[in-house]
Amino acid sequence: MQDAFGDPVEEINQATLALWFDAFEHREGDDLIKAIYLARDLNVAMGDILDRLDEVSLFEGDAESYVLEFVEDCGLLDGLP
Repeated sequence: MQDAFGDPVEEINQATLALWFDAFEHREGDDLIKAIYLARDLNVAMGDILDRLDEVSLFEGDAESYVLEFVEDCGLLDGLP
């Protein structure tokens, strides 16, 4: 199966069903959002998702707000007049 961009999409099947129930069914909140993002948007294999949850940062807001907050937090502009 492929997504709209022609990339492979992993489906839940008998081989991954046990992993789904053991690792994902009970997840909620940020971890669930991260897992869905990794699976749906990045096509990460189900077996690799748990190892990559820490690679995803969630931000509530738009891209411009994220950039402004990031620049302020890291102090990139502190030395500029």
